[in-house]
Amino acid sequence: MPRCSVLFTLLLCAIVSALITHQVYRVGFSVALLENTSFRASLYLQYGSQQNAALPSHEEGTLAKTSFRHINNISENLYVQDVVLLPEDDVVLLIPLPLLDRSVNYIDIFPPKSGLRCIFSDQFSAPVKAIDYLQGRAAIRCRLRNPNWVDFWLKAGGIGTIALTSSDNNIFYPFLPKTLSSRRPVKWNSLVYESSVQSDNYDDGLILFAKGINRRQGINTKPRNLRCVFNNTLETAVTVTAQEVFRCKQPAKHLRPALVGAKITLRSVRKSNRFQQLPSVAYYNPHHVIPSFEKESSKFQLCACTMVFNVAKFLKEWIVYHSHLGVEQFFIYDNNSDDNLEEIIKSMAHSSSSYNVKRHPWPWAKTQEAGFAHCALQARESCHWVMFTDVDEFVFSPIWLNQRRRPNSTSNALGLLLMNKTTQMINSNSSASGSPIIGQVSIYCRNFGPSNLKSHPPQGVTQGYTCREKLGQRHKSIVLLDALSPSLRNAIHHFELKPGYKTMRLTFSEAVINHYKYQAWSEFKAKFRRRVSAYVADWKDSKNPSSQDRVPGLGNEAIEPPGWEHKFCEVNDTALREFTHRIFSVTKGPISVMQWQL
Repeated sequence: MPRCSVLFTLLLCAIVSALITHQVYRVGFSVALLENTSFRASLYLQYGSQQNAALPSHEEGTLAKTSFRHINNISENLYVQDVVLLPEDDVVLLIPLPLLDRSVNYIDIFPPKSGLRCIFSDQFSAPVKAIDYLQGRAAIRCRLRNPNWVDFWLKAGGIGTIALTSSDNNIFYPFLPKTLSSRRPVKWNSLVYESSVQSDNYDDGLILFAKGINRRQGINTKPRNLRCVFNNTLETAVTVTAQEVFRCKQPAKHLRPALVGAKITLRSVRKSNRFQQLPSVAYYNPHHVIPSFEKESSKFQLCACTMVFNVAKFLKEWIVYHSHLGVEQFFIYDNNSDDNLEEIIKSMAHSSSSYNVKRHPWPWAKTQEAGFAHCALQARESCHWVMFTDVDEFVFSPIWLNQRRRPNSTSNALGLLLMNKTTQMINSNSSASGSPIIGQVSIYCRNFGPSNLKSHPPQGVTQGYTCREKLGQRHKSIVLLDALSPSLRNAIHHFELKPGYKTMRLTFSEAVINHYKYQAWSEFKAKFRRRVSAYVADWKDSKNPSSQDRVPGLGNEAIEPPGWEHKFCEVNDTALREFTHRIFSVTKGPISVMQWQL
C-alpha cells in the first residue's frame, strides 16, 4: 500500500476514534528527511477532555523541530512508574527506560528540556527544569506554579493523566501511569529513594537509602527492628543502619533473577514505631552499574567528590586548581541545579586538558551524608583515595608557596603530600605489630570573609577573598575507600573507619583548607535556599540558634546585616592568591587572566 494511503488511513482512524470517545485530539504529522533522502512521517496525538482542550499558554522558548531525534515507537512504551514531591514545589516523574540498542543513547529519547512542559490531569501546566537519567530511568523534574495542586492531587487520590509537551505542541509524550499507586505522589521526607548493590559476592551487599527512619544524628534504629521487603512478598534481614543508609541481606542467589525490578522498601517489625512500611521508589537490580561511573582500566590514586547546587560560576576554578594538585577524577553530585552547570562540566571534559569530570544527578533533598556514602560506593571501582569537600574549599600547603621553581614543580603536589604523610606514618609504626593503618587524612579549615567585596570576584574566589578569621575551624577529609566502615557513616565530610584503620590530622604548617564560606552577600544569601545535610537545620529554621552551623548575628532571614562586607576579617591572608596567580595566570592580550576564565 502506498505511504500516502497509510497516512490517510491513520488520520481517518484517529478522527473516528475521537468522535466515538467524545475526546478532543490534536492530530498531525511531521515529516523528516532521512539520511538516504527518503521521507518519514511521524504521527503525534494529544488528548484531553472537551473543556480542557485548550492547554495553558506556554511561556518558555519554542523547541526547534530539528533538535529532536525520533526513536521508533519508544515513546509509546513509556510510563510513569513513580511521582515524588520535592521541596520548592518540584515534582519528579520517574520513567523506566527500555533496553536500547547500543547505537542509541538514552539522551536521544527526550528532546532538550528548553521549551518543554509537564501537563498534569489535562489542566495543570508546569515547566520542565531538568531531564536526567539514573539507574535505568529518566527523571523529569517539573516546577509547579501553585502548591495547591498537590492538595488537589492528594484529595483526588492521585494524578489523572501525565504528559510531556513542547511549547509549540509539535512534540508530545502521553505517559500512562502503570498502576493506580503510581498516580499517587509520595513526599520526599519519608521515602526509600535509592538502592545500590555493592557486589554479588557480599551477602549483605544490598544498600538502601531512606528518609524518615533515623531522623536525629547519632540515634539509629537497631537493625533487628527492620526488614527489607521485595514486592511485598519476600523479606530479608537488615544488618546495618546508620543515618539514611541501610544495608540488607540479599535474597538467595536462585531467587534473584525473578526479583529483578522488584520494588524494595523497609518495614518496621515493632508496632510502636511511627511507621510500619515506608513508601519507596527504589527497585532491585543486582547487576546494575551506574552508567556515568564505569569501572576504569586501572584505579586512580586520588579522586574528589562533592555535592552541589548552582555552582557553575565556581566549579571550573575548583576543578582546574585541584586537577593541577593531583586529583585525577571528579564526581559531581548535582542536587537539582538549574544554572548551566551541566554545560560547564561538558566543556571541561572536552577541553584540551580533558578533565575527568563525572556528573551524577542526585535529586533528593537534604541528603548530603547519603550522597557521600553513595559516591564512596561507586568510586570504589575507579579510585583508591577520595577527597570530600565543597567547591568553595581549596586545599593548600604553605610549603607549595615556597617552591619558587617552575609552575610544574607543584604538579601532583597534593597526591605526593598524601602519599608522603601516610608512608611516613606506616614507616614509623613498622616496628609495632598490629599498628593501625592510615585510612583517612583530615585537614583543618580556615574560614574567609567577604573581604570588602559586594559581588563575586571575576578572577575567582582564590583571587578575591583574602581576609579570614584567626582560628581554624572544622576539618574535611581525604579517605581511603578500602578503610570505610560497612555503615558508611559520615559527618561533616569525614567517615567512620573499619577496625585497624585510623585518622591522621595534618597540622596547619602541613596543609589547610581555605574555606571561602562568607562570600559577598549577593552570593552568600543563596545559602538560605536549604542546607544539604540531613541533620543540620535550614537557615530559615529557628531551631538551634547557637549551633556552630549558624552564622553569628545573622538570624534566620536572608536580610543583609549592616557592614557584612567587613565581617569575619581578622587576618589578611594572601598566600593562596599568590600561589594560584603564579601557577594559573596567563597573558591574554594586554591583560592577565586566570586559566579558569578562558
